Amino acid sequence: MESNIDFQVTIRAAIDDDDIWLPWAANEILRIAESAMESGGRTTKAIGVTEQLVYYPSGPGRVDMAEWDVAMTGSKFFMARNLEDLKDVTPWMLPESFTSVQERFFRRLSIDLRIAKGVRPFFVYMRSHGNLSGMLKTDHYIGDASSLIGVGSLVDAYRAAISLVERSSRKPSAEDYKFVVDPPSLSVSGIFDSSSGKLEIKGNFSEYLSARGFLENSALRVIVNAGTKNGRVEQVRELEDELVFDATDWDSRPLLRIEDSNGNKVGSAWIRGEAPFLS
Repeated sequence: MESNIDFQVTIRAAIDDDDIWLPWAANEILRIAESAMESGGRTTKAIGVTEQLVYYPSGPGRVDMAEWDVAMTGSKFFMARNLEDLKDVTPWMLPESFTSVQERFFRRLSIDLRIAKGVRPFFVYMRSHGNLSGMLKTDHYIGDASSLIGVGSLVDAYRAAISLVERSSRKPSAEDYKFVVDPPSLSVSGIFDSSSGKLEIKGNFSEYLSARGFLENSALRVIVNAGTKNGRVEQVRELEDELVFDATDWDSRPLLRIEDSNGNKVGSAWIRGEAPFLS
């Protein structure tokens, strides 16, 4: 791949064909990229935007705008000075979580991995009746969402998303953009004993919580939400206790979340392992 054109910045972005970019997406991506280039560091960068919108078609229909702990395809892109530097990369290879662990990996590839903060949201993740999972994406929200209810069609969702952004956020200036890396994401695994039906859970709880300013003696509890043939059930433990759960009737992947003493979500992650219901 060769080019005789001298670009100030070259961008490689992608979006799934059933999701939406809002009218200002290209301009916002360019503004973010130009600001990131001026921030210094490596000239090849991977940028994620975690202020995102999502459309839920079930029930009355709803569009949410929130900050997420992941960046979906459509909200992340590669950028470089030279087109040649992007020939071997694609947004599909970028992780959802832009954490310090992932940042170290991309650094070895001579790529700076960063989350852009203070941006004008431009991406809408379109859930459809065919791809709705048992859990809403609300588990990925950081803080409260702005919402519009009664959104009945894809066209309505597009208009509602524009309305949410226009009423909730101003157009940022270049000085508003901040480029950061998230702390390590929560990683949880389960070891299932088929003879007893017990599931022992392990995770990087200390690393995850300390990076977010929680002390070891913080009063936190663990809630596991699992699917059974009779619907989803929840079991609760104190984080300081042994995390062993009765998983006899579980038949779909469980979600673990951590809450503080006021019931506020601190973090969540799917439990992974070798048992059939963990895969």
